[in-house]
Amino acid sequence: MRYGDDGPPVVNVAALSIRAGEKVAILGGNGAGKSTMLRLLSGLGDATLGSIVLDGMNLAQIDPSDRRAAIGFLPQDVALMHGTLRENLNLEGRAIDDADMSAALDDVGLGRFVRANLLGLDMPLLGSRSLSGGQRQAVGLARVILQDPPIVLLDEPTASFDQANEEHVVGRLQA
Repeated sequence: MRYGDDGPPVVNVAALSIRAGEKVAILGGNGAGKSTMLRLLSGLGDATLGSIVLDGMNLAQIDPSDRRAAIGFLPQDVALMHGTLRENLNLEGRAIDDADMSAALDDVGLGRFVRANLLGLDMPLLGSRSLSGGQRQAVGLARVILQDPPIVLLDEPTASFDQANEEHVVGRLQA
């Protein structure tokens, strides 16, 4: 992957194969291309050379709605829309009950915060300004948990969390 026709490669991976059920960490310094690689793997970017294959099919040839259903991607910067927390947890408008939303919020350490608000899941959010960076990241992670996709790509999912919440979330994700 490169930006522009003449730019240097940002991500250069000769071959990578991940089997079902495997957990893989992508490590590297700042600017090494980790986020770019995750965006490519999620289908949010196009490889300039070679291809990304999922279950024998070129990712670029998979219908975008099927890709979104199969791949849960949490970027570093989670965007929230104007609306309620409930709407922000369920951007696709799927049938998700309150108990599942509450369980996902507990998993990411936001359950107590939401229950303390009189409006609960119906608390209004003014885009990304309503919550702290860690809370926005937690909402994004709860979205991925509720989506329950077969493939999960997390880009520094706990970078904005305090240590206690990071330990809580990592423990829940490993369970």
